[in-house]
Amino acid sequence: MAKKAPSKKRKLTDPQKEFMVQCLARYMSPQEAADALSEQYGVTITPQSAQHYDPNKWAGRTLSARLKKLFERAREDYLKDAQKHIPIANKTVRLQKLTDQLKKFERQGNSMGVMRVLEQVAKEVGGSFTNLRQHTGRGGGPIETMNTNLHLDAMSDDEIRTRMAEILAPPKKEQPS
Repeated sequence: MAKKAPSKKRKLTDPQKEFMVQCLARYMSPQEAADALSEQYGVTITPQSAQHYDPNKWAGRTLSARLKKLFERAREDYLKDAQKHIPIANKTVRLQKLTDQLKKFERQGNSMGVMRVLEQVAKEVGGSFTNLRQHTGRGGGPIETMNTNLHLDAMSDDEIRTRMAEILAPPKKEQPS
């Protein structure tokens, strides 16, 4: 699709301004936002002009309070629910893409590609890409904690060593009665 020549200087309508603010709030570059405006409304502006609708840019410092508030709400909504706005952030979408790639490699007879995709799927399904870490104590049980009111400044070096040895010693097994 051929790009249109920039139209004569004219102000954007309110819906067009709101569109630009929302595009920029979703981290589109000024060029991407200007292209989206052209595609959506048939209005062409320069990337420099697009910067006037981003309150975080010098050019956007005079943006109206209403549009600044819209920008902040749009940015907050965008960041709050990334999976809704960025399909690849969803595990199911990533697995589907990997499945598509696996089928392609299988058709091509690319065994190394197949192996790489299978490894990636195993990491994805196995939870390698999560921030969840569970910490447990001995034998998978709860972590034992001990409340000690030690006043190290009132203890001698020998007393500190003895107390530390007691704390760090493995638990004594109980004898059956």
